[in-house]
Amino acid sequence: MPAYDFVCESCHNEFEVWGTVEEYTKGLVHKCPFCGAKNIEQKLDSFTIMSGKKRGSGGPSCCGPNSGSGCCG
Repeated sequence: MPAYDFVCESCHNEFEVWGTVEEYTKGLVHKCPFCGAKNIEQKLDSFTIMSGKKRGSGGPSCCGPNSGSGCCG
């Protein structure tokens, strides 16, 4: 189940909500759990994708902001 990061525009608290993709598309969060304000924004962070395929070093292959050249080949 994915986690979604949010920030409240009123009190500036950041919080995480776990939910299915279906729950997310239906509106997972409606208000800030700290102050109750309804003006919340989803916080988008960088991410890394891991696959189960083995690469030359024997570890999993990856694609992300810090991956080297040829990583996702």
